[in-house]
Amino acid sequence: KNYSIKKMYMKQSMLLAASLLSLAACQSPTGYVIRGSVEGAQEGDMVYLQNVENGSLWVTQDSALIKGGTFLLEGAVDAIPTARYVTYAKDGLRLTAKVYLEKGNIRLTMTPETNHVEGTTCNDVYQQFMDKFQAANKEVNEFYQQIQADTTLDEAARRAKMAELD
Repeated sequence: KNYSIKKMYMKQSMLLAASLLSLAACQSPTGYVIRGSVEGAQEGDMVYLQNVENGSLWVTQDSALIKGGTFLLEGAVDAIPTARYVTYAKDGLRLTAKVYLEKGNIRLTMTPETNHVEGTTCNDVYQQFMDKFQAANKEVNEFYQQIQADTTLDEAARRAKMAELD
């Protein structure tokens, strides 16, 4: 009698586990999904997923229409995450954001000042790097501006201060 209860419990557990795995598989994308927004973009504007080939040739691989303030790009992924660019251009404004195409849901926000990408391992790591890089760059730029604005420094003192940036 105990054997049949244990057997029934194991069957139910296996059925539950299989159901949960099936549900998880249905909710997990099989490729990449980029959901994004572009500050200042209008309804009907386009964004492009591009690659740079031969060092300077921008090749469009996909495009998406901006609807309701957002866009959606979806596609298959390679075995290794691949860097690509989401671009937006209109009326002299050109925004470019690097993204890594890998399995998962990627969120991208593009503004004239900065971009923010997150949602998958490579994109999260890339964004953490960019946050630190931009903070360091801002600090160096502020130091440079202070040196240039300091009227008490002669040219030799200015050069000495600039050498601190190296």
